[in-house]
Amino acid sequence: CLLGGMLIAAVSSGGLHSDSRVYALLATGFLGGFSTFSTFVLDIFSVTERGNWRRAWGALLLVWALSLLAAAAGLALGSFLF
Repeated sequence: CLLGGMLIAAVSSGGLHSDSRVYALLATGFLGGFSTFSTFVLDIFSVTERGNWRRAWGALLLVWALSLLAAAAGLALGSFLF
């Protein structure tokens, strides 16, 4: 998320050529390769199957909040650098 925010800042500032193919390759191909979203969803599902809904919601909210914060930090850092 941090790198994705930096990528968005680089493209929007003109620091990186905004060819849609390059952006798609970097954003979804390279950075998307670091994503373990399917494993995360499976873990949340298995926690809910055991009846621990509180832990599942806590994990969901924590991961979403940290992801948004990392993206915002990447955007700010990228805006500063580019």
